[in-house]
Amino acid sequence: MQFRTFILRCSFLHMADTETIPREYSCDFISRLSHELLCSILERLPLDEAARTGVLSKRWKDLWKYTAFIDVKPLGGDSSRLHRLISGLSQFVRLHQAERIDLFSVKFTYNPDMHSQVDSWVLFAINKHVRELHLDFDVGDDNVAGDTDDGTRYELHPSVFTSGSLVHLGLKFCALKFPSSVRLSSLKVVTLHRIELADDAVEMITSNSPLLQQLSLLECNRTRDLFIHVAPNRGSCTVMIEENSYDVNPSSRMDIKAPGVEELFFLGSLPRFKYRITDKSACLHVNIILHGKFVEFLGEEEHDQDQDGNQLGMVVNELGIQRHEEAFRELLADLQDSEVVLRAYEWCIRLLSLSQMQDSEPLSMNCTYIELRTCLQKWDLPGIIFILKSCRKLEKLVILTADIDETMEASQLTMMLMQHDYEESSYITSQVQCFEGHFISLRTVEFKNTAGDYQSWEHGCFDLPGFFSGSQGVYLLNLLNKSSKLEYVVFATNNQKQAFRLKNKESDCWVPREP
Repeated sequence: MQFRTFILRCSFLHMADTETIPREYSCDFISRLSHELLCSILERLPLDEAARTGVLSKRWKDLWKYTAFIDVKPLGGDSSRLHRLISGLSQFVRLHQAERIDLFSVKFTYNPDMHSQVDSWVLFAINKHVRELHLDFDVGDDNVAGDTDDGTRYELHPSVFTSGSLVHLGLKFCALKFPSSVRLSSLKVVTLHRIELADDAVEMITSNSPLLQQLSLLECNRTRDLFIHVAPNRGSCTVMIEENSYDVNPSSRMDIKAPGVEELFFLGSLPRFKYRITDKSACLHVNIILHGKFVEFLGEEEHDQDQDGNQLGMVVNELGIQRHEEAFRELLADLQDSEVVLRAYEWCIRLLSLSQMQDSEPLSMNCTYIELRTCLQKWDLPGIIFILKSCRKLEKLVILTADIDETMEASQLTMMLMQHDYEESSYITSQVQCFEGHFISLRTVEFKNTAGDYQSWEHGCFDLPGFFSGSQGVYLLNLLNKSSKLEYVVFATNNQKQAFRLKNKESDCWVPREP
């Protein structure tokens, strides 16, 4: 029996004639539990159902008023239900009797008419010395496509910025206006989601939170520049930044100064025209995880025309793609002195294919692990080669082979690459000389084929061309063989995984690796 069902059944049985109820169904044994344990039971129930347990007995009557975990999640988008929820929560706040609360979390779509009620809840939580405060005011992304002006967001009550008890703060679709004094002496974790941040907001938070360990910025400042300036002397702080292309102003930029950051995570699809990372003297690890879709139309309409009536869409796209490629290379260049883990999707690889085919100078990255998701088609090879040229200290390369993305194959980026057509075999041969003595640390290469038809094989009957199923993987493997330190290559599918070592560098003969 589910816990909630059991409690509600106890409530029903209590109101019935207790003399007719078998003893094994009595809930008296629950009532004899300690006050702390009973409160822990109530914390597992939705707030309205916890309040209903007051009918069980005198012992239960006011117990719900002492709960330390307040987690309100409205079901559905019915306005009358939301009204009842807000009214019920306001009543709960007035009746609550415990001295402290550990968690206060609300999730619903905010509108400005709720401001005074939300203010009263937040002030209540701060006065109760709350440890975790989570305010999510864009459930279902109802607000994300609308007006992002601060007037439509909840402006965070200033008492939050001087809380001495707050350890974890999570905000979504709020407006931050800092008071003259900010001091968050216990704060360790901050998550800001779809927040429009002033230029000094991150510096204000990090400089006044001496115990801060983790700062996460998710899809912030979609309409304008984002400045992420982390205060120095922060100790071991981790910063995670994630943004995707949805409604991000393509002419905006991101500027990161990270003297107090030990580890940096960047996730997303690079929708802005410029990314800079500077002053990262304390940053030991950088993780670049680029996924999502590539957006080609950057700030212009495809069907614009010049004064003679000629279509400008192609030109606009080429300029936008070129700008995107430059932004990506600049971001990687800023990380040349850091230990980098790079995970990239196919659009990233093809941007760097453009760099390679235009004879751009490779970078010099301190990158020991690379994971690439690619269908290993003709226009992926140059980008992979550019990455390999830029990472002389590479120790492990993982290639995740994917189904051919028809959208990418027909994209303007691929059309631009076709202007630099080449023949695969002769191109790889021409690149071999560039890689003589290049791989000084590469020991492991792994190919993971989870999409192809070739998913299993008999012992001793591995079919290399069948594994790559028409892709350019064999050409890439021939190039990687030039690594003098390469110990083995792993071929993995959904059903099977096997490591092989090269028997003879000259014969390209692969044999199963001995255990």
